[in-house]
Amino acid sequence: MSQNKIIVNYVNYFRFNEFVNRQQVTSLADLYNKYDGFCHGLSILWAAQNLFGTIDMWESMLKEIAKPIFTEKENLDLAYANEKMSLFNKEVCLFNQRIYKFHDIFLPVINLINKYQNPEIDGKAVLQSYVLDPSKNIFDFAYRGNKVNIGNRINFTGDFSTNDLENLLLEQHLSENICLVHSGEHVIAAAYNRYLKVWQLYDPNYEHEREPSEKIHKSFKSKKDFVKAIRDELEGTLKIEISSFKKENILDRSQAIYMIDFYDSFDEFIHDEENIDLFKNILRLAQVDNDVSGCFFNKLHKSQFNPISLLSCLLNNESFDEIELYFLLISKNKNLCKQFEVGLLDQYDGGDYYIHWLADTPRAIASALNHIVSEDNIIGLLGAACPDTGALPLHFIASSSIDNFIKCFELAVSYKVVSSFFELLDYVNSDGQSVIDILANKNINGMSALQYMVEKYKDRKFSDFVTLISKLINYPRFIPLSGQNTIFMEINHRNNWEYAVMAKAHWYIASKNENYSSVKRTFSNSGMDPLTDQYKGETFIRRKLN
Repeated sequence: MSQNKIIVNYVNYFRFNEFVNRQQVTSLADLYNKYDGFCHGLSILWAAQNLFGTIDMWESMLKEIAKPIFTEKENLDLAYANEKMSLFNKEVCLFNQRIYKFHDIFLPVINLINKYQNPEIDGKAVLQSYVLDPSKNIFDFAYRGNKVNIGNRINFTGDFSTNDLENLLLEQHLSENICLVHSGEHVIAAAYNRYLKVWQLYDPNYEHEREPSEKIHKSFKSKKDFVKAIRDELEGTLKIEISSFKKENILDRSQAIYMIDFYDSFDEFIHDEENIDLFKNILRLAQVDNDVSGCFFNKLHKSQFNPISLLSCLLNNESFDEIELYFLLISKNKNLCKQFEVGLLDQYDGGDYYIHWLADTPRAIASALNHIVSEDNIIGLLGAACPDTGALPLHFIASSSIDNFIKCFELAVSYKVVSSFFELLDYVNSDGQSVIDILANKNINGMSALQYMVEKYKDRKFSDFVTLISKLINYPRFIPLSGQNTIFMEINHRNNWEYAVMAKAHWYIASKNENYSSVKRTFSNSGMDPLTDQYKGETFIRRKLN
């Protein structure tokens, strides 16, 4: 195999160079263990060079570095080592008819191959699947003086037949992007040349030691012959990895529908983590393509699918943009939305409900509040107590994001279920902590979260307002005792009974918290005396607040 010839040359060059320069010589076993294959790096670079029109020059360099210089096991004799190393100073003529020192070709090419064969981030080894991941920025390519990076990627994974490959490998994808085909042990590159109208295949195990006029890769006029050759080279489950230098979604409608139908269920679809990129792109396409979204919904219904499985996958991968798209898609289908709501109240790992996991993830619960939580389910979801800890999702939300808590509060107000929402504030978990306890030290827009609720709700239904006030008696920080933004500073402009009772409520709370004198001064400064007969309903307030 030609990639083995390249490895033998590199490993022995490494050892002889150390030996000649009197360094600690690395053992052959260690080197062969480290450089046990170059197929991933070779395939990526062949595909990129082919895409940008520099494939002839690249293949001419590969032909040179694959020529045997060393055998697998070489003796470390100084005279012999010097003789072998001198070969790296020989001159070679490449495709462009220019003369180069072999050393100036060999090391840069090998180091580049190794960079994508054994990738690292900050000096630490990472998975090969990271190389073409747009979020990792590992792969970059110099083209016309500029570096270009991967902008988007899709993967198709399955035990594909030749017919499957014909449907998934499209001309526009293979002519405009890097396409790799993986099996468990090997990687090859595939392409389509739109000018020559041929399908192209590069296998690092093809013979590289060829005549200057010969190609290393193979070309096929027939797509059937092309996909058959892929199956001849690779067995078992395949992963097709298509990577674009553009950020736009590259998934074709036909591919999305084909892959949705390919699996018996979506649980099987997402079993392989490699499918997460594909799923993300299907979600994006489904937002704008009715055929794709229709196929998506049909599959969910036919497969008796638990929609929580997909949510778990997205949460595990921290795919928060896609969670937003997923919830938006689900919200368009009432039956699916109901099924999803039921699934959120299932336990995972025998402990918390899925709604607790969601609630403890601020970006995810924010998406749920925007698209999934409704008038019919808000109290049921936010008030689902964990069997083990007694914690409500509202405990998690109050702890992790005050903005999301306020969103819950505002939804409860909007859905007219605020009385039930207030009842949840008193709920105590196994640590003896209520939601109110958590909120006591939270701030938003320069005021306490508790004060914020009072300010937002002061013009709403009075009985609910009094209920809220009654819950906050033990939390004096929620209300300011001076300044122009207090509720009772507005009372001289509002002579109705409800605002008088509000003032009494504030007065009573302050007196409970031994802030009586401060409140009295504030009322006196505003020209009001809360002890006069004009403030009726004192008995009612005391009954409510006691």
